[in-house]
Amino acid sequence: MYQLYINPPKSSWSLRPWILLKILDIPFEPKIVRYLANINEQRQQFSTFSATAKIPVLYDNELQIWDSLAIFEYIAEDHPQVWPKDKKARAWARSVCAEMHSGFEYLRNICDFRPLEKITLTEIPQQLEDELKRLNTIFAQGLQQF
Repeated sequence: MYQLYINPPKSSWSLRPWILLKILDIPFEPKIVRYLANINEQRQQFSTFSATAKIPVLYDNELQIWDSLAIFEYIAEDHPQVWPKDKKARAWARSVCAEMHSGFEYLRNICDFRPLEKITLTEIPQQLEDELKRLNTIFAQGLQQF
């Protein structure tokens, strides 16, 4: 059985593979770890189970897979329902996931992941507006095409 090291609800990165495993009803054991106030102590603690001293980390027996996108790809090897069956849809989905994974820097910086807190913006900076427009385009395109 997979073991997934995560920190809900503080880490959107670790929630991604958790949500995937839950939605697809793939058995796994969550290993909850907490962020520490002292980043050096946290890195030392996380390095006991993570090559990068970061989360998420998935274990499949002794094999360690880190980074949420790599975890998705690894899980997809045994669970093909992770990605669409159609080759073009699958390529599009992977492209969008990669863009979401590495892009939208301004959105992540200004609207960081604080699900239990209300975030209030007095104005929407142009960079954020551009990224939100791109998100809308991605969702609309995906719904229209697939």
